[in-house]
Amino acid sequence: MDLDALAGCLSSSACLVTQTTSGLIIGMLLFLVAVGLTLIFGVLKVVNFSHGAFYMFGAYFAMTAYHLTDSFALAMLAGAGGTAILGLIFERVFMSRVYGADVLMQLLVCYAFVLIFDDVVRIIWGPEFKSMGMPAAFQVMPLFIAGGVVPPYYLLLIGVALVAAIVLGIGLSRSRIGKVIRAAAHNPGMVSALGINTGLIYGGVFALGGMLAGLAGALAAPVRSLTPRHGIFGADRILHRHRDRRHGLDPGRPDRRAADRPDPLVRLARLSPVHGRSDVPVHGDRAGLQAHRPVRQGGGMTELEAGRAQTLAPVRSGAALHRYRDVLIALIAFAVLASLPLFTGSKALLDFVIRCSAYGLFATSLNLLVGYTGLTSFGHGMFFGLGAYSFGLIMQKLGLPIPVAFVATLAITALIAAVIGAICVRLKEIYFAFVTLAFQMLIHSTILSWASFTGGDQGLRGGIPRPAFLGIDLSNHVHLYVTSCALLVLGLLAMRQIAQSPFGYTLRMIRDNAARASFLGIDVWRAKLTVFVLAALFAAMGGMVMALFVSGAYPEFAYWTISGEAIFINMLGGVSTFLGPMVGTVLLLLLNDTVTRYTEYHGIVLGVVILFFALGLRKGLLDFVAEWFAHRRDAGEGR
Repeated sequence: MDLDALAGCLSSSACLVTQTTSGLIIGMLLFLVAVGLTLIFGVLKVVNFSHGAFYMFGAYFAMTAYHLTDSFALAMLAGAGGTAILGLIFERVFMSRVYGADVLMQLLVCYAFVLIFDDVVRIIWGPEFKSMGMPAAFQVMPLFIAGGVVPPYYLLLIGVALVAAIVLGIGLSRSRIGKVIRAAAHNPGMVSALGINTGLIYGGVFALGGMLAGLAGALAAPVRSLTPRHGIFGADRILHRHRDRRHGLDPGRPDRRAADRPDPLVRLARLSPVHGRSDVPVHGDRAGLQAHRPVRQGGGMTELEAGRAQTLAPVRSGAALHRYRDVLIALIAFAVLASLPLFTGSKALLDFVIRCSAYGLFATSLNLLVGYTGLTSFGHGMFFGLGAYSFGLIMQKLGLPIPVAFVATLAITALIAAVIGAICVRLKEIYFAFVTLAFQMLIHSTILSWASFTGGDQGLRGGIPRPAFLGIDLSNHVHLYVTSCALLVLGLLAMRQIAQSPFGYTLRMIRDNAARASFLGIDVWRAKLTVFVLAALFAAMGGMVMALFVSGAYPEFAYWTISGEAIFINMLGGVSTFLGPMVGTVLLLLLNDTVTRYTEYHGIVLGVVILFFALGLRKGLLDFVAEWFAHRRDAGEGR
């Protein structure tokens, strides 16, 4: 709605009534879905990321029941009851296996069922739009309030939501079962010790949450068209779509440290402050103790420092050797990749490597947050899309040389990531995940709505200019391939050095015990913000590679599903090993390309693979292999 239309609506009582009523019904539907999700999260401590699918199933169940019985009451009962049963089965069979597990595992199980449920609906009801139609009892004259048109069904929908809110409020606060549910949310161990079947409570709450979402879907069915992506969080997959185209941190000045903190920490190469100072007490109670070793006199070196200097030398020497080894491996990898066009004329293979470069950079950058810092971001894809769009727009609008556009894109990404990260990194666990998701959807919505600048849902059209620079012509497929491989190797090498630096080990300590890291003098917020921005920069590099590959940028690059797929890539390859995300990228792209050749229902196949890793292995492939070799080595040494 433009400003003139908004001003006209504000001056018209009829428009205000109509728009207010429409906003109320949307708000009531969202309330029913959200209160069900809140119940599940409050009691089970599980974020049911597939909750929108229950909304979708409620609508389809209601439509089917209405067409069979021509009864609106039975349709509402089918929508709410069917999703309650589905929620109970889902919780007992699948979600109960990941209670107490890492939040990443829980999100992966839910994400798998987003994919599976979407294809199940397409198989049963078809991919086309369907409609339940307005029940005959409500096909009456609308109400006219202050000139505005209010259909009677809208009043029923608002009334049902209000009644549900009242019943839930009274039931949870006054009834015995409500008190048990609230007790289970606060202290499930005590509830179980009292002899109450917590499994039954969990299943019942999950069924209740699903029922509320299904009821919302059933109520929405008469006024909305139904599609397989009818869920509030609909499934959308883009990895296969473009396959054919072409630092520790110093906490500040010493005078800013608390007086009762230990002496400044020695930053050992490749060691966190905790590992480097095993003599630092947990509670900082050395402040009043008498020094038991000589202290610094003038410019000399203390006995303690002299002893440490002797032990630091081999550590630093080993760190340098590791860096040289990493550089040598990177050079060999680049030489192998760059020589590939000399041995094969397969354009499809070169395209596959370019796609692996883009998504490998993106997924590995996410692992800096997930694997090394313990920050599960569900909005990391915004920087992938931001990199693609910023680079494409700079090249289209300004026509700058590609290296200048590349640097400008990284600068824009760093600025936006610093602003978003300053807000998000103050949050913990699931709250961090969903605030990053909110920012991603904000950027995605901006791309869609600013059509005159971004191209809207059609993306950037007209291609991306590729002027030659330094003898490199990116309009040449081989040049683009070699450049993509160079960016991949340089990006991975840079991220490897970050992960193996003192800053990287500081991030591991923050991941394992942020409170202790803060006590030891580390500015946790600043460390998280730094790695957040660094990860965004590498994700933007992946987005630029993809923009060059498809010669454009599309809204899907910034949609929430690409963040979900990046998390799946990390889970597939492993988050405990540096190359795990790269392995996961290759496996997922191979799986996408293979499955889509034989079936259009690839969501079911991908969902089953996700469930195998989340519920079966419970770790990534490379993590599993590394753990297996470690067990064999330990077993051999024990003989």
